[in-house]
Amino acid sequence: MALMLVLVLAAIPGACRPRQQTEGQVAPEFVLPDLAGNQVSLSSLRGKPVVLTFWGTT
Repeated sequence: MALMLVLVLAAIPGACRPRQQTEGQVAPEFVLPDLAGNQVSLSSLRGKPVVLTFWGTT
């Protein structure tokens, strides 16, 4: 499956090209629950390091 993904991306012109840098721009606001069920907004974490991990299944 990984090989198929590599082949598809190689066939699309510009698919592997780096995206435009967005350094210095503010990320859009969002609110998500933490593990305890409390709502946490991105703006409440301003000035702190934030690591986002995206998971997916098929």
